[in-house]
Amino acid sequence: MTPAALLLDCLRAIAADTAPELAQDADPGWIAFIRLALQHQVCGLAATALARLPPGRVPPPITALLQAHAREILAHRAVSLAELTRLLAALEDAAIPAMPIKGPALHQRVFADIPAGPSRDLDILIRRADAEAATSVLRACGYTGDEDLSARQTHALGAFRGQTILRRDDGCFLVEPHWSYTPATLGIRIDTDAVWARARAAAGLRLMAPEDEAALLVIHGGKEEWTKLKWLADLAAFIRATPEIDWPAVQTAARRGRYDRMLRLAAILLDRVYAIRIATAKPDAALTTLAGTIIARWHAEAGAAEPEAATISRLSPTRLALCDGPAARARYILRTITTPRAAHYRIVRLPDRLTFLYIPLKLAHDYAALPLWRRLRRAG
Repeated sequence: MTPAALLLDCLRAIAADTAPELAQDADPGWIAFIRLALQHQVCGLAATALARLPPGRVPPPITALLQAHAREILAHRAVSLAELTRLLAALEDAAIPAMPIKGPALHQRVFADIPAGPSRDLDILIRRADAEAATSVLRACGYTGDEDLSARQTHALGAFRGQTILRRDDGCFLVEPHWSYTPATLGIRIDTDAVWARARAAAGLRLMAPEDEAALLVIHGGKEEWTKLKWLADLAAFIRATPEIDWPAVQTAARRGRYDRMLRLAAILLDRVYAIRIATAKPDAALTTLAGTIIARWHAEAGAAEPEAATISRLSPTRLALCDGPAARARYILRTITTPRAAHYRIVRLPDRLTFLYIPLKLAHDYAALPLWRRLRRAG
């Protein structure tokens, strides 16, 4: 059994509440297995699954290492939830509605005492109209953002990202207030007013309706190109914990919101890894091939450098394949090529009246100067 095969079996075992299959004295390559589990941020899930095996199946030093990491994950989740609760309370006190999304709040609800994660960021959904007020509240809570950018640049960057990124002054946490699920380059359309209207109270929190939360997890995994297994594990756990999801409604919303191909790819991965079947349109050959490529990449990564999704500022063949139709692909290409990022605003400090010049600056930097510099560096 290879490290990747054992890791996938551990994730299936967690979902089915069983033990993974591991023959007596089997050696999948334990160091490579741990490295792969850490890369995909599912080491705590692997530790829980392997703990269900009879004593002696896993070498004691490996067991001790996995269990120590699992305890750290649960301790980090507790601290993260406390900080998230503090920030949500501060926003509510300022009459700013907010919902926790993904991360520790999701893990606590769908995994309970199983150490899923860890989550690096604290993600919060807010309304676009509340973005500036929410940022002020979070700054008062000890967080700072892109302080070196002008107000117009900050606004343009927020319009691209669909969120703000703030770091706590001691560096322990990042908080990301979102008003959109993805950057504008992907062209996904979400009826956020309807999402807020369907929100419900549960576990002392304001939460998305199950269909909206399922869509969010599907879109996030697609945006990140499913480079980490933790996103598929989160989606599978959420589906098993939420049997009332209306999948035809999710499918209808996906077609309207231009993320139908993301949903269909997620459905293929769920079926192949977890044998979870959700109602979607029939996948085409391109999506079936893409799913196979993603799974093959998981198997090839044991012992390799940690994979990363293509940065959102660069054209990605995977994201291009997930666009719903030729028009969406054309919009994705054009927006990705022409939309400036924070790094471009910092190259040259232009007055706000000349902000439009950042588009040609981005083109010159990304597609002329930067490739030339890379070639020279390789040659030198």
